[in-house]
Amino acid sequence: MIIKIGKSYKYISESPRGKEFLSCRDVLWILVFCGFAINYMLRINMNLAIVAMIIPRAKAAAVAQCSAVYIVSPDHSRNKSTDLSLFSTSSIVPNSSVEQLFDWDEYDQGLALGAYYWLHWLSQLPGGLLARRYGTKTVFGLGNFVVAILGLSIPFVTHYHLYALVTVRVLQGLISGVMWPAMHDMTAKWIPQNERSKFVSAYMGSSIGAAITYPLCALIINLFNWEAAFYITSLLAIIWYGFWYFLVFDSPSIHPRISQAEQKYILEHTAGTVQTSSREKVPWKEILLSGPLWITAIGHWGGAWGFLTFMTQAPSYFNFVHGWNLKATGLFSGLPHILRMIVSYTYSIFSDWLLRTNRMSLKNVRKLANLVTSGGGAILTLGLAFSGCQPTLAIFFMMTGTAVNGAVSAGTLANLVDLSPNFASVLLGLSGLLTGISGFISPLVVGILTNHKQTVEQWRLVFIIATANLAISAIVYTLWGTSDVQPWNESKKPDPDEEELSKLKVKINDDPRDTDNLKINNFNCKELLSCRQTLWLLVFTGCIINYMLKFSLNLVIVAMVVPRAKSPTTSQCTSGNLSSFTPNVTIENPLLSQNISYTDRFNWTEYEQGMVLGAFFWTYWATHVLGGLLAQHYGTKLIFGGANFIACIIVVLIPVTIKYHLYAFLALRVLQGAVMGVVLPSMNVMTAKWIPPTERSKFVSAYMGGTVGTSLTYLICAIIIHYFNWETAFYTMSVAGTIWYCFWLYCAYDSPQQHPRISKAELKYILENTPPIVKNSKEQPIPWRHILTSGPFWIAVFSHWGATWGFYTLLTQSPTYFSFIHGWDINMTGLITGAPHIPLMIFSYTFAIFCDWLLRNNKMTRTGVRKLAMFIATILQACFIVGLSLSGCHSNFAVQTIESWRIVFLITAANLTCSGILYLIWGTGEEQPWNNLYANDDEQGEELQKLKQEPTETTEKCDTVDEKKLKKEKEANGLK
Repeated sequence: MIIKIGKSYKYISESPRGKEFLSCRDVLWILVFCGFAINYMLRINMNLAIVAMIIPRAKAAAVAQCSAVYIVSPDHSRNKSTDLSLFSTSSIVPNSSVEQLFDWDEYDQGLALGAYYWLHWLSQLPGGLLARRYGTKTVFGLGNFVVAILGLSIPFVTHYHLYALVTVRVLQGLISGVMWPAMHDMTAKWIPQNERSKFVSAYMGSSIGAAITYPLCALIINLFNWEAAFYITSLLAIIWYGFWYFLVFDSPSIHPRISQAEQKYILEHTAGTVQTSSREKVPWKEILLSGPLWITAIGHWGGAWGFLTFMTQAPSYFNFVHGWNLKATGLFSGLPHILRMIVSYTYSIFSDWLLRTNRMSLKNVRKLANLVTSGGGAILTLGLAFSGCQPTLAIFFMMTGTAVNGAVSAGTLANLVDLSPNFASVLLGLSGLLTGISGFISPLVVGILTNHKQTVEQWRLVFIIATANLAISAIVYTLWGTSDVQPWNESKKPDPDEEELSKLKVKINDDPRDTDNLKINNFNCKELLSCRQTLWLLVFTGCIINYMLKFSLNLVIVAMVVPRAKSPTTSQCTSGNLSSFTPNVTIENPLLSQNISYTDRFNWTEYEQGMVLGAFFWTYWATHVLGGLLAQHYGTKLIFGGANFIACIIVVLIPVTIKYHLYAFLALRVLQGAVMGVVLPSMNVMTAKWIPPTERSKFVSAYMGGTVGTSLTYLICAIIIHYFNWETAFYTMSVAGTIWYCFWLYCAYDSPQQHPRISKAELKYILENTPPIVKNSKEQPIPWRHILTSGPFWIAVFSHWGATWGFYTLLTQSPTYFSFIHGWDINMTGLITGAPHIPLMIFSYTFAIFCDWLLRNNKMTRTGVRKLAMFIATILQACFIVGLSLSGCHSNFAVQTIESWRIVFLITAANLTCSGILYLIWGTGEEQPWNNLYANDDEQGEELQKLKQEPTETTEKCDTVDEKKLKKEKEANGLK
């Protein structure tokens, strides 16, 4: 888009953003996301809390049926981890006595769970009307706030009478019903059409709310009591309301802090479809007779049925069918909703890209999303129905079935806004009348089918019914769905926003401060990914592969060695926490046991196991410097990719050499460490050539792909070993690495100048914003003396030492801690040891974006940013490590809980603390003088000069009128 600024014109991004860290639409997305998360926390906290509120009864027939299936040979019985606190089938938490619990039968429990939905559907339509009259800010915000106040009263009314609780839950459902339709009214006013899929993904904050609520409530109940679960969720809602009240406004035209550029952009791109008058007459007859509306509602029905079935019934399903306790039920009921949010956000970005680049019509984008939601959900729900007593399959189908529901944000949910932006809230209200009914019909069906018959066969019927609903919705919407704006959406009355837009179009912005509020992009391409983004993905997945190859042995060794008698630590910890660790029912469950024969294992001592794990690092450190030198001479593409590929070949040979002799295996691990030591240092050469300084923090977060690789490795290896054998784990890692290497060969290049498919605009942007790089040749040697005597360099090295010590201590030893100290089996060891690396990756990426913003807007010096990051990575980690060393035998917080290991953690904390203090005092992020001792890169300078002489179409748009006049004068002078 070209706009006039003063006497000149500038080309700006289609979505302007100022120097502020977040635009007003970003802030709105975050608050809407958190609002829906809070809404679901208040809605479903009862689903899990009720497990701890009632007196436990004898386990259902399904548990006995599944446990009979799980029984294996007596030779393996001593390997069963039936004393795990995570999977103990006891429902009573240590802080609740039987006198504090309620003797409710299945009918009473159904009343408590289903009461929320009795009137929830009825307030959907009034919610849309109230939002049009009073504004979304009031309706959505007060809806959460009032429900939170009612949530605070639940513990009191529950102790008074069951029907008092039912009354409060009915009121909560009635008030909460207004929130979803109300939000559509604000979405139509704030969000342009080509951004709606991505914005509506904020509605999937409900998934994060569900994911957080289950494990959070399980933890709170375990530490305190079930009443605290309601108090804490309500308190979080009240805090959210404070932010919502002060930061959110019903439309951009009344926002007091929005930049004029962003306001103009929003009003321009929503003009003609949105009228903001609350007195606009609703065309009830046309709406009620609208076929596209009811087709969309039917399309939304199946997704809602499937999702609500999973959400409300997952705790009961895991508890009654698979016999899992409160902690495991909370964990596995919440995890799928994290995936749902991720799918929602990524798929919505993909859908917006399809629209923005005209790859697909709006109608087909919505149909594709609904097909993923309902059609894909139907297939996965059917798989769950026939998963029987296999908990691993049940978890897989439950997770993926919930995850694909995230595409609804780009499907029927967004389609309601497409049909009528002016009456979007009314449409969602009417649609909610239909789909909300599934909220209480689905639990009713489950109650009828499973009442006193908690068997696998009855739950199969539950999931088959959900499959039928999903399939019908997919077929109906795919055949007859549409996204065209309906004729009755238009209004002849003038719109205040149209008048505001006309004022903005006439006004000339002469204020230079507003110029700073526009993010000027030097290139604008229609590709889904720029070359730098493609490189980020390849580096990210390359680091995943690197860590999968590097650390797969950490978990596999648990299945390779003959298990020994439990250590004294295990006895010490379990004996001190019998109420929490001892199950009431012994269930032989394949998720909790190792069904691996001893004939495939090795009788290695602890010393030999230590040699096997440590051999990789004997030479790993020695090739780091070599990796940087090789990358400068031969290029990162060859070294980074080639090292990963060679490591794949080595890993394929591991099963053969390990059966030949232990020392042959050690030699192979030593070789593997030497090869893989060159990988990460080589990457910095490519980063320096491709990435401008203001983007490097975010790009370097790709190196944290290693954390995702670690997480995936532990989980995938555990599943592979369980269903196949430990050899297959190595083969799978190698195949995955080979596939990645093929993509790397085709898509990665050592510098932007060598890339055959990069746009000229992006190439110029990189070259102009990237500092020149010294060309490594015989005439330009590496300044070894300056480097080796550089104080800042060694300060950075010593600081990194502590962070590395802490990370590797937890990374390499956690599988052994869980298996041999806490007595956990291969599957749970893989799951729990891999889980922390997912939040590590998320934190790395978000903190990197924050650091780049600090640098880009001069909020902090480069040195200050680096010191802040090191403080978090070392000092804060040291605090947590100290807490870990003092956590005792509490399995909720400790990876290992024994006095002898306390010393290990204290040593780690000391390393972290010393490293952090060292860098905070003497560290610097400034470029060193010896970096530019020699001439600049001639290749880069020549390439940039060519681009300056041959401007692209995009850069010509960026030229100001004054610059064009200057060119004409120079041409005239040249002719003279």
